[in-house]
Formats: sequence, C-alpha cells, structure tokens
Amino acid sequence: MLSPEAALIYAMVVAAGSDREIAQDEIGIIGDLAEHLPIFCGIDRQDLRELAMRCSEQVARPGGIEQVYGQIRGALPGRLREAAYALSCDVIAVCRPQQDKQALERIRAQLEVDPATARTIERAAEVRCRRPDEAAAAQRQASTSAELSVPLPS
Repeated sequence: MLSPEAALIYAMVVAAGSDREIAQDEIGIIGDLAEHLPIFCGIDRQDLRELAMRCSEQVARPGGIEQVYGQIRGALPGRLREAAYALSCDVIAVCRPQQDKQALERIRAQLEVDPATARTIERAAEVRCRRPDEAAAAQRQASTSAELSVPLPS
C-alpha cells in the first residue's frame, strides 16, 4: 500500500502524463512541489525519482492507470484526495496553461472529488500559476468588464 505522500506524488505523475508524455519541466514542477510542501517532508529527490519511475512503469502496463488510481484512493482519505487533485491541477496549470479540461475531469472522477470543490480548486490553481503577462491581461479584461457593466436600479 502506498503512503499518503507517495499517493500524492503518484497523482502528480499521472497528471503530468495525462497527455501521454511527461516533460522535464513537469518533472521539475513535481520536484519543486515535493521539496517545498510540508506534507512531503520525509521524501527526498531520490525517493521522488523512484516513486515517479514506479508510477510511470505501472501506468504503462495494461490496466495500469486504473490500478494506480485505486492505489491513490486507497491511500488517501477525502481531504487528501482534494489535495491530490489540487497538486494535479498545479502540475497541469504550470506546464499547460490552457488546462486540459478532459484530463482534469478524468482525474477528478478517479479521485472522487466533488465537482463544485473541483471547480474551486481548478480556479485557484489557474490564478496561482498564472504568468505575470497573463495576470496583467486578466486584470485589464476585468476592469474593462467592470467599466462596461450597467448598474441595475434598486
């Protein structure tokens, strides 16, 4: 059985591989998250590499993705499944800013995260991982929308 920390890493690896390929920048993001978040305090870079390789090998087998998600669900109670979804969203948001909605929906369903909670997590990841030029564009769009709105009479 996976430890909760290992299950969270498996969730990030599966998210990174949702486009059938894990890029170096995705591996870097997973490493950075594992290095800086308190839940991963017992996992070093070598452990991370071993877990990522084990997960990737398992996913590559027939029926492997379902087995991996079963292991993740078995290792994580509800709140930590939400954390796994949030970490997955972060990996996707940083590496693929035009989030892959189908991949997120598959991950959400497999982790059994409530759809409303998932939308909140996705939005937070999108905002948290936005690049400065994207943030400025979003700010301009928000202020333009506010200027164009017409107040309703009371």
